[in-house]
Amino acid sequence: MTGKFAGRILVLGAGSVSQCSVPLLIENVVVNPNQITVLDFKDNKHRFTDPIVKGINFLIEKVTRENMSTRLAQLVSAGDVLLDLAWNIDANEIIGWCHENNV
Repeated sequence: MTGKFAGRILVLGAGSVSQCSVPLLIENVVVNPNQITVLDFKDNKHRFTDPIVKGINFLIEKVTRENMSTRLAQLVSAGDVLLDLAWNIDANEIIGWCHENNV
């Protein structure tokens, strides 16, 4: 990769796939770790010890149908990346929100 990604990356879910994906993002995408936020309703920080030390953000919060639009808009905007790895949020709603907001 020749350029640097200037946007933010939001990872929804902090399970096994996220645990493997976040280090790959740090190592293989030209991005500062502080541009990455992991959001999950459970405190799974213990799965992300090294990425947290490197600077990623880890938020513990439940995204619901009622707060999804507002909360996502606070964390990502046009040109950013949302990586939906959560099992408890309707993927079609997330995809629709991303489409409407150019994420």
